[in-house]
Order: sequence, then structure tokens, then C-alpha cells
Amino acid sequence: MADLGENVVRLSATLQAKNDEAQEFETERKFQEFKWQKQLDLDQQMRAVEPGQAAGFAERYVAETYKPEADEFFQSVPDKFKGKYGLKLFGAEQDFYGSAATFARGEQKRFAVASLEDAVKGRLAKTGDLEGAKAEYDELLRAAIADGHITPIEADETRRKHSEDIEYNNAEWRYESGAGLEELLRDVTESGDTRAAIEHHSDGMATVTTGSGASFRVSGDAADRFAGALADFEAEGLEIKPEQSGGYNPRNI
Repeated sequence: MADLGENVVRLSATLQAKNDEAQEFETERKFQEFKWQKQLDLDQQMRAVEPGQAAGFAERYVAETYKPEADEFFQSVPDKFKGKYGLKLFGAEQDFYGSAATFARGEQKRFAVASLEDAVKGRLAKTGDLEGAKAEYDELLRAAIADGHITPIEADETRRKHSEDIEYNNAEWRYESGAGLEELLRDVTESGDTRAAIEHHSDGMATVTTGSGASFRVSGDAADRFAGALADFEAEGLEIKPEQSGGYNPRNI
């Protein structure tokens, strides 16, 4: 009888272990199915986001889609597995939030930069007040930073690119609107921190000085174009060193 009792206890324990194993397997299967469905929901919702409407997307997805259904799933988990699957559900929530936040961040940046580019090619280019257009662009840039659409580092990179675009597009618009080429050359030469300063002399010559302090003495008639060439060089990253510039060598070179 004692042996029979021990055998019954062992059999009962074995059957319970098998039952627990089967329950855990089924719970894991349902969890993976639930997690896959939430991934599909996230993908579908990301595709449905309208341009410029991604702010708060990650928070909305977690609060409105994931958590209510995760709580419902958790209630179906057997008590003995609730601790384990509570952690699994929280880990999945973190993963989904990270993916949704990365998507929202990228879309916000894309939309902000595209809006700035539209402004640069549109109304900011079509004005007789170039400095005013640049000031308005800076306001748009600060607003994009304040809204969290781009970081200060990204704003600096974007501003460097668009500063040249504003000048180019404005010059193109003014030329098509009837502005003279000499007027445009003069404005481009005299505007911006990287443009060379021109000092005309009574003898018909002129001194062209770059932002780095390098000086060149040239014909007054060619000073505007020469200053523009220097500005182009500097815009391309060429460092014009004062100690290596402005010399004169009277030989055929």
C-alpha cells in the first residue's frame, strides 16, 4: 500500500508537470500570436499617419492600442505564469514604443526639413528683402526646434545648406524678374559673412579682403568678379591664408 501511494504521488506529480508544460506552451503560443498581431497593427498605423501628424504617435499607440489589449491578454494568463508574462508584456511594450518613437521622430524631421525647403524655394526666394527672408527662415528654424521636430545640431546642418539656397533662389527670381546682372553680382559680393570686402582706389585699382584677412590688389573693374570667385572658393571649403596670398611676382607664369 505504501509503494502504491508513492507511485500515485509520483504519477500525480508527473501529470501535473505535463499539464503545466502544456499550459505554458499554449500561453507562449498565444503570447507570440498576440505580439505579432500588435506588430501588424503598428505597421498599419504608421502607414496611415498623415504628413506632419506624427507628434505623439508612440504615446497614442501604446495607450490606445497596445495597453488595453495587453491587459486583456494578461487576464487570460494562468496565475502561476502571470509574473513571467507580466515581464514579457512590459518588454514588448518597450520594444513597440521604441519602434513607434523612432518612426515618429524620423517623420517629424522629414516633414520639418521638407517644409523649410518649400519655404526656401517658394516665398523666401521671391522677395526683394533678402535679409528679411533670412530672418524669417531663422524664425521657422527656431520654431521647428521648439516643436521638437529637429535637434539644434540638425538645425545647424540644415541652416548651412539652406543659406546658400536662399541666396541662389533669390538671385534667380530677381534675375527672371528683370534685375540686372551687375546689380546681382554686387549684392552677392557684398552680402554674407564669407563675402570679401572691396575697397576701390583713385588709381583704378581695388583691394579685395576676405573674411580670413587675406588681401588682394586687383583692377577695380574686376574686383566684383574676383571677390565672387574668392567667395565661391571659401564656400567650397578652401582656406585662403593671409600669409600665402596677395603676392606679386613679375615673371611670365
